[in-house]
This record gives sequence, C-alpha cells and structure tokens, in this order.
Amino acid sequence: MAEDFENEIKEIARSAGQGGTSSRAAAVTETDKVFLAAMEEFYVLTRRAVTIFNAESGSVRLSLQRLTPDSLDLFLSIPGRRGGFSVSSPSRIVILFDEDPSGLTVIGKKRKTEKDGEGKLSSAIQLIKIGFVSEGDAIDYRDNSGGELDPHGLVALFIRWVSAA
Repeated sequence: MAEDFENEIKEIARSAGQGGTSSRAAAVTETDKVFLAAMEEFYVLTRRAVTIFNAESGSVRLSLQRLTPDSLDLFLSIPGRRGGFSVSSPSRIVILFDEDPSGLTVIGKKRKTEKDGEGKLSSAIQLIKIGFVSEGDAIDYRDNSGGELDPHGLVALFIRWVSAA
C-alpha cells in the first residue's frame, strides 16, 4: 500500500515536470540572492520567536508558514516573485514578501468582530518596508528614511503585533 502510494506520487511529479518550465522560473540574480538571504534571516529569527512564544504562552498559539511565489499570487493576490512567509494567530496575520527588488514589504491583517459574532478580515495595512543592502557577508537593514533597523527588534515587533488581542 505504501509503495503504491509512493509510486503514484512519483508518477504525478514526473508528469507535472514534463509540462515545461514555469513562466515564473528565471535565473537567480545577485539581487535575488541578497533578497533570499535577507528573507531567510528573517524567517529563521521568526521561527525562533514563534517557538519561544508558543512554549511560553498559555492559550494563544502562533503559526509560521513559508509562502511560495505561486501561493502569494494565486491565493493572496500579492505579486511577490520570490516568495515570503507569514506568521498568524487566531485573530491576526503578518506577511513578509518582496514587492521591489531591494526590499521586504510587511503587511498585516486582523479579524474584525462583527455584530453577530462572526469575524471578517480587515483590509491589509502596510506595517513597514524594509530596505537592505549587502555589506560583505552581512546584510544591512534600513527603514524608508535610511535609518538602521535591527532584525531582532523587528521580529519582536511583528510577534507583538500578531499576538495582540
């Protein structure tokens, strides 16, 4: 049974791969490499923060999900070409993705409580745009005005925002 399942999935993968390359597939540029390194740094810090938060919180749990370019485009209507990730709680979500070549865009949504008790999501609000440049082996993060940003402080801010009631 397990072998049949494995063979079936392998066959699906082979036939999906024969459809040609995706229109999204493109050569990775130096800008892409810096972006992917910046996104990975934020993802790793956020994964650590979510793990710490979930271990210490009583009832609220946070969830962390990587988002592929296709999921950003198809399900969220966000044109992020290189992907991103989201952190969510029962009432809020924060999404980090690329909107321009040298920056991360961070948006948030929260559940609005309706009169009959059902909640709908608010419109997305931009929380911050994070610019970055590669400085040797390190990545330097800047806000819109050029001021330095600390990734640890930003992740703590995202966790604070997404976990607020």
